[in-house]
Amino acid sequence: MTVRVEVSSSGGVITVAAVGEIDFRNAAAVGEALREVLTAGAGEVRIDLSQVPFMDSTGMTTLVAAYLGGRRNGIPVVISAVHPYLREKLQITGILPLFEVIDAAPETVGALAGPNALLAGPLPAAPDVAEDNGCISPGVATNLLPPPSATPMSPADPDE
Repeated sequence: MTVRVEVSSSGGVITVAAVGEIDFRNAAAVGEALREVLTAGAGEVRIDLSQVPFMDSTGMTTLVAAYLGGRRNGIPVVISAVHPYLREKLQITGILPLFEVIDAAPETVGALAGPNALLAGPLPAAPDVAEDNGCISPGVATNLLPPPSATPMSPADPDE
């Protein structure tokens, strides 16, 4: 699957809009566009994910790299118009809270009619996966193994 990356600029804000699924086969194209924008000296970078229904871990790594690149260069990186299927995954993984999130980018608000109208409104927050059980970020469980006090399972008796 291919992804189309569109870059636009308005008043110091550069928007990088991805269209399609972002996965290990095409995340490099999105990452390259974000790196170019971050080194161009924008006042703010917006990542429009309204047309991205799926993103694998490679795509998520690309988002984190953009966040870190923005911090390094003193440029705010904002996520706008997150596709509803992707929003929950970004919330659960702890990536979404890294960014300021705008529910609908100004240039896409008019396009959110008809079957895409769901994108215009905020979605409920994803439930926390764990509260204080070894989490590195709210809602991200880092230790899914039973606590050390749990009784270990013994191997089955081969004679049974």
